[in-house]
Amino acid sequence: MRFDTVILYDIENLTKGYSFNRKIEQGLSLKEITKNVESLDIVKNVAIKRAYANWSDLRLKFLRNEILELGIEPIQLFGFSANQGKNAADIQLAIDAMDIVHTRLFVNVFVIISGDGAFSALAKKLHEYGKVVIGGAYQNATSKVFEAVCDYFISIEDPDCESDIITDKNEINPPRNIQSTKQEFQNLRQITPLNCLTSNREDILSKAKETIGLILSDSRWRNTLRTGISPSVFKEVFSLVLQNMTPQRLGFQKFAQLLRCFFRDTELCLYSKPPSDVKVGLRFQPIQGYEILSDLESGDPHSPAVYRSLLAEPLPVQYLPSYEVLARICSELAAHPLDQETLQGAIERLSASLHANLPEKTVKSVLQLLQSADLIVKDPQDSASAKTFLSSPNSSHEMMMEGVLKYLLDKIQSLIGEEPRREVLILSLEEPNPSLGNQDFT
Repeated sequence: MRFDTVILYDIENLTKGYSFNRKIEQGLSLKEITKNVESLDIVKNVAIKRAYANWSDLRLKFLRNEILELGIEPIQLFGFSANQGKNAADIQLAIDAMDIVHTRLFVNVFVIISGDGAFSALAKKLHEYGKVVIGGAYQNATSKVFEAVCDYFISIEDPDCESDIITDKNEINPPRNIQSTKQEFQNLRQITPLNCLTSNREDILSKAKETIGLILSDSRWRNTLRTGISPSVFKEVFSLVLQNMTPQRLGFQKFAQLLRCFFRDTELCLYSKPPSDVKVGLRFQPIQGYEILSDLESGDPHSPAVYRSLLAEPLPVQYLPSYEVLARICSELAAHPLDQETLQGAIERLSASLHANLPEKTVKSVLQLLQSADLIVKDPQDSASAKTFLSSPNSSHEMMMEGVLKYLLDKIQSLIGEEPRREVLILSLEEPNPSLGNQDFT
């Protein structure tokens, strides 16, 4: 079992700097936040959970049972109040995150529960070390910069705003998570879920249209759609009726593009307001200040751009190296296999041997890819020790390249439900990932 995730909770931010009221006491749930984090496919097993606050403050006693139940380590910070030491949690959280980077090499995913924009710098630094960053914060109190920097972002419903929005207990607004979707949108029970991995695109589009029809038949949803609904709500709805659905299945790279395809020839459409605000609304009832995005037809999933987006997004592949870089490193490892070398040692040796101007994260991405394809062995495999060693069995250059390509082809097939095309994969690798920087051999 692989433990590769850490969750860091900024309690100061969640409680709004101790200016919170009874609504937050009654509505803030670390259990619900943790559940939403662990529901992400990218999160495997959580190794570390820490929550930062002045836990001696009696006003936080409502969180203590959840802290114990979830196995969260409370990090005590004195001088934490609305008037002094306000940034104590931010500073300690950032220090701990960087400490984990250097002492817990098995951690690949960092979850930061805070809407503080100061953490955007931390997220960028974590990216430099090849880590995935997931953010989480209240929808109406999120730093747009931090949200943009994160690889994934979880919107947390603000308990302080909930009762101001819902004034009629008999009126149920569109849900914000999958569990509430099942409970509140009863019409979904009429739909038989479709497994998109074993269905053709016509059946997928038909099921999407059926779902949209039921949504439009519900007066509560129509009323809310007049002012717009977050696309994330529709992502939750479609995840219930279109199982294993990804935008790439219909030839798109982003979920917003998939929605524009689903909404084609329906009353729904996607509205946009610069720089990045997007809502789902009714086509013939414009939302003030927003423009309608044009509908899209389904595309070809077998394109280099789609393959790159499939391979670059899920763990453990964080960056996709160019074909030339991959071939040169495989050739070097075939001639001089790794033998109980540290990751940093392997990176330095390969860079020196190749006489290449390669960023460290480029070499690291290739080593991670080879490890995922079982062409490099890490020892110990499931140890919490910061000291691990890499070895590569004696294999020819051709066998290593074939092993990598087979691994990538299998991953693509598991995500789109169709047999991928080898020539398209090679084309996708021939266009280097810009996030890797200079990959030229000089």
